[in-house]
Amino acid sequence: MVFATGIYTYSTSFNAHPLSALSISIAVFAACLVLKDKNLKIGYPLIWFSLGLGIIMDYPNLVSIIPFIILIFITSSKIVKKNDNKFLRLNFFFLFSSIASLLFLVPLSLYTNRLFGSYLTTIEPHQIQGYMENGKKVLSLSSDLKFYLTHQIVYKDLSISPSYTLSGLFTLLFSLPRGIFLFSPICILAILGIKSFLREFKPIALACIFAIILTLLLYSSYIDYPGGWTYGPRYLIGIMPLVGVFLAYSLKTYFAKKLYLLIFSILSILSISISTLGALTSRIASGSPLEGAGWGWSSSFVKNIPLVGNEPYVSFAYDQYLSSFISKSQFFYIMLVLIILIFLILTTNSYRENRRYYEKLN
Repeated sequence: MVFATGIYTYSTSFNAHPLSALSISIAVFAACLVLKDKNLKIGYPLIWFSLGLGIIMDYPNLVSIIPFIILIFITSSKIVKKNDNKFLRLNFFFLFSSIASLLFLVPLSLYTNRLFGSYLTTIEPHQIQGYMENGKKVLSLSSDLKFYLTHQIVYKDLSISPSYTLSGLFTLLFSLPRGIFLFSPICILAILGIKSFLREFKPIALACIFAIILTLLLYSSYIDYPGGWTYGPRYLIGIMPLVGVFLAYSLKTYFAKKLYLLIFSILSILSISISTLGALTSRIASGSPLEGAGWGWSSSFVKNIPLVGNEPYVSFAYDQYLSSFISKSQFFYIMLVLIILIFLILTTNSYRENRRYYEKLN
């Protein structure tokens, strides 16, 4: 799943999106520890750890993690009846474990207060609008980064409105420049895993569904719903682990069927190819459809195909160690073929084991 999504595309440089995916993965794992394994000593601190990590990576991760915190809160609390009165008894260790999130939130708050004059604000550079001078707003920018260490920064307000929602949903799901089903078509099969996941573990399945829906609604309602100059739907990278869980249940249910296996293989190879193209070429080549780049194929991953072999920066491994031995184009195709071969070997072995299992049952 990693190599078939934007997680791989954005992991070739130090980027917040794969780390957002990590924080949300930890939240799912914490929920499983608490609800399935009853391992509260690790599960409780881990869910708060995921919250702190998620927020420091990107504030909107909060809406993706909150459903799992609510789920664990519900399971850790119970209503107690005493003298005809009902009381909500909270688990002290669950509340105390929230200190794990402070490991991230306290330094973040101190940093943003020092830089922006507020403990709860964005640290995105593109949202800087100006600075305060003698109590007045000066709406201009300085190229000297040290300048902002001695001035209170004025930042732009986040513009979120339901008037963008329908356009944003279509853009993030189906459009040529940003649609998740175009850039990672393997996600289509995840839909087939919803029923079996709900049947086997309904509470966590519902938390995953709510997290996906809330994330989609949040980003689709943002004024820059395409995500600016980017390759694919970068806003959805964080919830790819959740989609991956549904895909796993889809595989578990239908993997023995040859038609499903064929479709799964084709969509996986397409997804791996598209993600590798983005990982080893420019992620800003297609521009933003809201800034005149257009909504056609020329603004999709197709724009990056001519860049194979012509990209100034390919990857740290290639630039540092391999550039003297193979060309950029050769490196791209070697990486692509290698990943696809590993995928096919793992898929073939899994299919054989699955067939043997069902043959024994029959």
